[in-house]
Amino acid sequence: MLIFWGRRVSRKKMGYVADFCPMCREAQTFLLREVRSYSHIYYIPTSANTLEGYERVCQGCKLLQGGAPRQYVATAKKPAHVRDILARSFPSFDEVYGERMKIEDALRLAPDTVPISVRRALIQQPFLVLSPVVDARFRHIHVDLVGLACLFAGPALAMLVFTQVERLPEPYGTALAIAGGIAGMGVLLWGLNTAAHRYGRRKLTPWIARTLQPLRPSEAEIAFVLNDLKARRLKIGRILKPSRIAAALAK
Repeated sequence: MLIFWGRRVSRKKMGYVADFCPMCREAQTFLLREVRSYSHIYYIPTSANTLEGYERVCQGCKLLQGGAPRQYVATAKKPAHVRDILARSFPSFDEVYGERMKIEDALRLAPDTVPISVRRALIQQPFLVLSPVVDARFRHIHVDLVGLACLFAGPALAMLVFTQVERLPEPYGTALAIAGGIAGMGVLLWGLNTAAHRYGRRKLTPWIARTLQPLRPSEAEIAFVLNDLKARRLKIGRILKPSRIAAALAK
């Protein structure tokens, strides 16, 4: 008898606020949500809702970040122009992010005037922002469409080879069976083990390239940052390639 049980997460919309988005590099509107969880059996709650925290979603780049209502004076029920929501929810924005906005203005007008230490930190920032996103995605085995195809193709290849084994004399049949099993397992493992790299190439690389566009970093600068992330054992440093990010920037 199967028993369906576990914990479910619910999200409640609290309203819209405005804040600085490190991926958009400007003030953006965010959807603020309350996150709760509860235990269930057959989807019937067996415990009270437990407050897990709060999250906010940038309405520009869709980045999911942590957040809390106490950060904001008020919330807006409906999305509006970011400046209107900023004045309502975060009136001290210019005071809090004044220096950062000056750096962004300098990057647009005279990028050479930005100190090298600041430039390096700005290049590194989007990688650090997305690192928790990558860790959360691959905390458990994640199967994309390619991985799913390999999940079926691997065993199918092995079975196809096995159907031909009886037609061959020994020892060729045994050798073919072993080769077929190894090939099928190889296809399966390749599909599962390369999912993170495909996610990095298709999703993260274009996203990071857009954020780094004002800085126009060289491939060497990107490689320096990724090597530092690898040394800190962050997964995002292992799944991204400097050459691909540089190529995306060149476009």
